[in-house]
Amino acid sequence: MNNCREIDAGRGRESFFRVGRATLLCMDRRSSGRHEKKTPDPLGPATSGKYDSSLFAGFENGDRHLAESRFPRAVDHLARHPSPFLNHAGRRGLSTLEMVLALPLLLMIMALMVNFGTVAAWKVRGLTVARHAAWSSRWSRNPDRTPRPDYWPSPGTMGAGGAADAPSLDLPAVNLPAARGPSLPLGGIVNHELLDPTRGFLRGSAGMERDFPLLAGLGPYGLDAHTDLLDNQWQFQRMNWPAMGTSIPWNDYRRIPVIYGFPSSDPGLTTAYVSAVVAIYYAPFRPDLFPLDRDDEFRGYLRRFSYSRRFRNRVGGMPEFHPALARYCGLEPGEVRPLVDDLIDQIYGEGDGNQDRGVALTMTDAFINLYEAVIDELNDLISATPSPSASEIAAMQAEIADLQQKISILRQFRATL
Repeated sequence: MNNCREIDAGRGRESFFRVGRATLLCMDRRSSGRHEKKTPDPLGPATSGKYDSSLFAGFENGDRHLAESRFPRAVDHLARHPSPFLNHAGRRGLSTLEMVLALPLLLMIMALMVNFGTVAAWKVRGLTVARHAAWSSRWSRNPDRTPRPDYWPSPGTMGAGGAADAPSLDLPAVNLPAARGPSLPLGGIVNHELLDPTRGFLRGSAGMERDFPLLAGLGPYGLDAHTDLLDNQWQFQRMNWPAMGTSIPWNDYRRIPVIYGFPSSDPGLTTAYVSAVVAIYYAPFRPDLFPLDRDDEFRGYLRRFSYSRRFRNRVGGMPEFHPALARYCGLEPGEVRPLVDDLIDQIYGEGDGNQDRGVALTMTDAFINLYEAVIDELNDLISATPSPSASEIAAMQAEIADLQQKISILRQFRATL
């Protein structure tokens, strides 16, 4: 561009460079190779004064002739392809008109974007409030004591209530066919409604009507959000106990009477069972059974020699001589009979393994061991330093003689077993 400007710098034709003399010169150079073709030019050779006057609008007369003589190809190119930049007088003010025409449309689009973002934000708030209402209404929460969210104005509504049952749940963790399986034998019925995970849905809801922040002429829009919560958790406090007419009071109570419906038994069997329990409880020989688990001699000696670690390790704690009945769950006589026979074998000592000792032999060995341990403790007291008084020694020797007599009797009894 500088070289182009230096070509005619000496002529003082700066008025021509106002319009872009350098641009015409460069266009002449670029178009020189473009128009040097072997085919004749359809417009013919460039002729001075044969061009449209609008092409040289704003030029001085001398500048026009200078351009035609010095840059014939550039002028010819501009005649064929007029540039809009050389004739821009007719476009003045169009940008302002275009802005005036486009501005309302742009403002409309911006208002719709603001309205859409506002509605989307309040929709998310509505879903959050619906979840809040559902969770605050679960047992044992009280929705009246739960504060209302600050981001949900008072005109808006929120609440929770029961929803319809779900047709099915694709969740193996809660699908327990064993708990809700077929009916039990002997006419037992399973409470399908109690452990059915598709029941007990809790639906939280939230609603509000608001005006658009922009374009108020569109009118208000409504928000209605819902969310469902599986609330059937089967808490024992909510299980109705039909037999007692109330709910289960403690967690360690059996839920079998609540979950399953058993057939009513023969009233005669119930009466016979109650009579047997009463007969055992008020039996005249019941005090004779106390040594099985609450013998006075064991309790007294354990308290008397509680300071002696050797005595505690040798005797142990309070013995339990009751025979153990294996736990079972069944009503068939064929299943109960072997368990009863095993209990009898434990009592008489006619079983296999450790059960062949019997209750009598086990108790005899335990009391012999107790008396021998007491004798050893009394002998240690007699030989202790300082030695006890003569009366204390005599009393302990008399007690040792009595214990030795008991041991002799027990050994004779043990020989008969």
